[in-house]
Amino acid sequence: MQAESKKDLAFKNSLYRVTLVSFVTVAIWIGFEIYWAYQKKAAPPNVQQQIEPLNPNIDTDLIDSLSTRKTITIQQLEAFKKAGPTIIVDTAAPVTKSPPPSTSKPASGSGQSITP
Repeated sequence: MQAESKKDLAFKNSLYRVTLVSFVTVAIWIGFEIYWAYQKKAAPPNVQQQIEPLNPNIDTDLIDSLSTRKTITIQQLEAFKKAGPTIIVDTAAPVTKSPPPSTSKPASGSGQSITP
């Protein structure tokens, strides 16, 4: 009888541990699900633009203009690499303060090209 009660006690102890680990796992799982549900970001503002249907008509003028593009030879590419970076300065807007050199970015628009 004594051996049988030890087995029962060991079984109940094991069952208790499995139940406790399962409960903790499920509680943590539910907690993370609630946390991530509140952390989800809203849809991006340009969703309407992204869900617009595509135009199924092919623009043949665009395809023809692509076939007439200029090709660059390897020599021209090497000359371009040796020339270094080009900074575009927008001359349409007045410049009030020049940014530091480490954060300057080329401006877009009509302007003149300056090579350092």
